[in-house]
Amino acid sequence: FLKLLLLSWSVLIIALCPTCPSLYCGLTVTPAEVYVKYGDSASINCSTTIKDAAIMSWEFAVGETSGASPPHVTWMIEKLEDFTVEPFCFVTLDTNEQCKMKPNITLYKLPDSVVVSAVGNRPMKEGEEHQLQCHIYNVAPAKKLSVKWYKDDETVLTDDLQSSDVTLCNVSSIYTFTVKKSDNGSPFRCEAEFQFGPGGPLVPPSMASEPYTAVVHCRFFIALYLVFLYLPTLMSAALFLLLFCICSFSIKTLYLY
Repeated sequence: FLKLLLLSWSVLIIALCPTCPSLYCGLTVTPAEVYVKYGDSASINCSTTIKDAAIMSWEFAVGETSGASPPHVTWMIEKLEDFTVEPFCFVTLDTNEQCKMKPNITLYKLPDSVVVSAVGNRPMKEGEEHQLQCHIYNVAPAKKLSVKWYKDDETVLTDDLQSSDVTLCNVSSIYTFTVKKSDNGSPFRCEAEFQFGPGGPLVPPSMASEPYTAVVHCRFFIALYLVFLYLPTLMSAALFLLLFCICSFSIKTLYLY
């Protein structure tokens, strides 16, 4: 009964924590959590502490193994480009009982490019709402991506993308703001940054756009522009009215004479 109870607890621990050392099979994968840049190499070692392991190996779709017998075996790949890769290590005991352990592998790819543009290509007008869009091309996994918006060197928005994509895709983020006169000449940029948590790279992989320089059309200049735009029409109308009055007066004077 005690042996059965210990076995049940071991199975429960393995189920709740697949990357923890297995109390039943004595399996450990190192490292248990791996972050690999697209196209880079990777290797994970699997080891066991038990003595009655008949077979120990890796199950995988891509890559290869080094060492094919207990107490350890290594899975490796020279160039990782499969975003769905899920190799797992397994051990079969002399009793034909088997257990396995799967490491957490995150394959990531920085964008091909990050670009900022105005939504609708509308001019920026003082006092009006304006939108800038950050285009992020060919990136993965988008579900781990965060977009930071900057005006000058100040962070104005952090956008955690709500995406479930783990393979290559295009995503975007929109920054909405009310245009102020002081925005004129300010550089706006966005930065796509992976958020992997404490187990990820010390410096989160990121890529920023080129600056987008704001050109604000102020109210005074807009009014001045409209005056100059319609000035020839106004002057023509005034001249016509003046000539009409002069002609009318001349004809009326001649008639009276």
